[in-house]
Amino acid sequence: MKNSSIITCLEFGEFSTIIRNDLLGFSKNVPIKKISKRFGIDPMDLQQAMDALAYLMLHIAKVKANQEEFEIIYDQSGLKPQFKKSFFDAVFPHINEIRDILLEENSRDIKRFKDLDWKMSLVTSCRARQKVMVPKYTVKLDIAEGTQNDITDNDKTESFLMDVDYTNLKRIQTELEDALKSIDATYSRKVFKFLK
Repeated sequence: MKNSSIITCLEFGEFSTIIRNDLLGFSKNVPIKKISKRFGIDPMDLQQAMDALAYLMLHIAKVKANQEEFEIIYDQSGLKPQFKKSFFDAVFPHINEIRDILLEENSRDIKRFKDLDWKMSLVTSCRARQKVMVPKYTVKLDIAEGTQNDITDNDKTESFLMDVDYTNLKRIQTELEDALKSIDATYSRKVFKFLK
């Protein structure tokens, strides 16, 4: 990555505007390679920088920051002070629009984990010797459909009942853990950017 002092305030403002327009849905595909060449930055570093600035913009919109709060949040972000005005000019006039998008996305019905019940069955005697002492697990997974903020007992609940042995139970556990970890991955954050 080139020295960040090469990036001017004007370029940082343009970069912030590109990210803001992406959040607002004005631009469909952000040309990462073209922008990375222009600023002399590695494409992966650029993607991470864009995600970080997008998160900062979303946070500012989420807390409904006024000018003073905006400056406090910016100062805590660790960005260079000379970029503050450029960032402010690109983001602050559009905070309400970004906030409206956040509210709209959060009010959509989405499926969420609600409950997990399980029991273990163990065969203690059987004619077939290979089935003795092989535990069987019954897992009931409840998924509720509702808004992000309020999943209650009244929401539509979908239940999944699974009869599995230990090997398949561990596989299901691994798959669920991998799915949970993938939420914080770079590309998944792009998908979930409005849900934070």
